Amino acid sequence: MVLEATMICIDNSEWTRNGDYSPNRFQAQAEAVNLICGAKTQSNPENTVGILTMAGKGVRVLVTPTSDLGKILACLEIGGEMNLAAGIQVAQLALKHRQNKKQQQRIIVFAGSPVKYDKKSLETIGRKLKKNNVSLDVVDFGEEDDGKPEKLEALVSAVNSSDSSHIVHVPPGGDALSDVLITTPIFTGDGEGGSGFAAAAAAAAAAGGASGFDFGVDPNLDPELALALRVSMEEERARQEAAAKRAAEEAERQDKGEGQTSNAADATMTENVSSVSPDDDNKRNDPMEDETALLRQALAMSMDEPRSSQSGGVSAGDADMPEATMEDQELALALQMSVQDNAKDSGNQAEMSTVLGDQSFVSSILASLPGVDPNDPSVKELLASLQGQGEATTGMWVTDECKNSFMEMKWKKVHRYIVFKIDEKSKLLTVDKVGGPAESYEDLTASLPQDDCRYAVFDFDFVTVDNCRKSKIFFIAWAPTASRIRAKMLYATSKDGLRRVLDGISYEVQATDPTEMGIEIIKDRAK
Repeated sequence: MVLEATMICIDNSEWTRNGDYSPNRFQAQAEAVNLICGAKTQSNPENTVGILTMAGKGVRVLVTPTSDLGKILACLEIGGEMNLAAGIQVAQLALKHRQNKKQQQRIIVFAGSPVKYDKKSLETIGRKLKKNNVSLDVVDFGEEDDGKPEKLEALVSAVNSSDSSHIVHVPPGGDALSDVLITTPIFTGDGEGGSGFAAAAAAAAAAGGASGFDFGVDPNLDPELALALRVSMEEERARQEAAAKRAAEEAERQDKGEGQTSNAADATMTENVSSVSPDDDNKRNDPMEDETALLRQALAMSMDEPRSSQSGGVSAGDADMPEATMEDQELALALQMSVQDNAKDSGNQAEMSTVLGDQSFVSSILASLPGVDPNDPSVKELLASLQGQGEATTGMWVTDECKNSFMEMKWKKVHRYIVFKIDEKSKLLTVDKVGGPAESYEDLTASLPQDDCRYAVFDFDFVTVDNCRKSKIFFIAWAPTASRIRAKMLYATSKDGLRRVLDGISYEVQATDPTEMGIEIIKDRAK
């Protein structure tokens, strides 16, 4: 039996609402995914299966592994366009960090909407998968415009080694998508590695097709078994429809509660912008003025770099690559770019200086700080000195240590929280303390001083009522009443500059004493 870790990439774009597959493309796809997951997990108890979506708000990893896939699929939302390149890269990253390194790696992609990438870009991705010993199966259904079958075949050909990768084209028709896949290598496995469950199901499907009876059972010979199978199928469909309805209602309530302030930072990772744009080739030579643009250019260049393919069969282990660390950063950047547009406003510094010159605005900020009198002579003197240091509040003084620590917490989950402080002498914002993944929210609150201000970010994990695991990053502005007036002003006017650097914050909490940032407040905001 093959020991394998599998990531299934689901197409949940607007195109999957089409009804040319019964009952529609998305439901037909969900039934096929359930069938494949059952075959994979029953063929070997140590096999793991993960699921991610390629559309909606962006590439989103739902889970790996799980035993209740029906409930997970019920949490999905349909919308947006499929991002094939980003989905495959995120799936590869998830497989690379699997717990059991002895497992072979496989990605199964369901493509039911047009592919916007050209053949060259897909072949580059395929060679990268082959170098990392990742097999790829593609289920092509739905649209066939713009040479979609040829593009997908080129992708699979670039990955294929020893016939370990497959592509299946499923045209619209009377047969269900799962019925077609049940007789293909994608479902039955390669050679002796196929599961007994899959082989039995395929044999039953073949018998059923030959005899013309549902489930391969003649109701005249065994009416009780035929009735039991039909009732079981109807109950399962009713359960999935009810779960989908509850998930949709809960998602609607969450959207109303969060409004426009929630930027998803899921275990899963959500958003709109493509991690690898087909237009990157045309932009590679453009001048880059900030670090994010340079990283974007490096990612585009890495996607077009020629890859040398390995000969022979697929090795059970990962390829030893000296550039592995850089590729992790590139894939992390791909996820970050799928979250939101990172275009920076080059006029931030001048804008901040203008804000400091607005006396009414600054006075309103100072009036909101506990124990601060805007008319105090010392406060006015301090404000005058800050107006000559506008650059210190634009985020330009944030050290690389702060950015790198936040990225490690966001993508690699190596930190539970990070505490930042301002060094007034050097005008730099540095890392004061980091908490390991085993530390708790109580450890964060205990690390905050009682007589000085701090910034902090906390990675809060929780489970929704639909049993979906999520993660939200909280930004905490800590300004205790006992802290100095100068410190309160520095931290209040510098907060926006730090927030712009820390991309992926979901909620902000401002606190002057521990009761204003208790764990119950965090839980209520997350829900």
